[in-house]
Amino acid sequence: MRQKYSKFLLLSILTFSMSACGGSFDGQWQINEEISMADCMDWAKSNAQNDDQESNAMMAKMMEGLSNKICEGFVKKMAPQINIKNNKMTLKAFENEAECTVYPKTNIFKCDTEKSTDKDGTINVIDGQLVWGLPPEPEKMSMKFTYDKG
Repeated sequence: MRQKYSKFLLLSILTFSMSACGGSFDGQWQINEEISMADCMDWAKSNAQNDDQESNAMMAKMMEGLSNKICEGFVKKMAPQINIKNNKMTLKAFENEAECTVYPKTNIFKCDTEKSTDKDGTINVIDGQLVWGLPPEPEKMSMKFTYDKG
């Protein structure tokens, strides 16, 4: 009886580990414009507050309009398609493609490009959606984008 229990426990742990870590990122992912736009605007507002922008109404309105155009441009026109298979992530935008490695146990990814920094981006699957976070600047909020499996 004790041996059956140990095998069952070991099998359960192994199955849970494989479903929690391996393959949950695999697939083709398309940007969720609504959620990503809202997150981008939150990021822009947070950075404006961190940069001690003037608090007059005209400047705040102008910054909000500029942030909206920047976020809209990225989310609707420049956000890369993401394809992940066996912890290898391919980002495609326009004619460009970048290869990255996903580290599922730590929920980070690293890209080997000439412009790459030593900072790691974050990657998580939350409620069936992929949340892709860009490395933050010091003392600033990380920019994140939400993708749906496509």
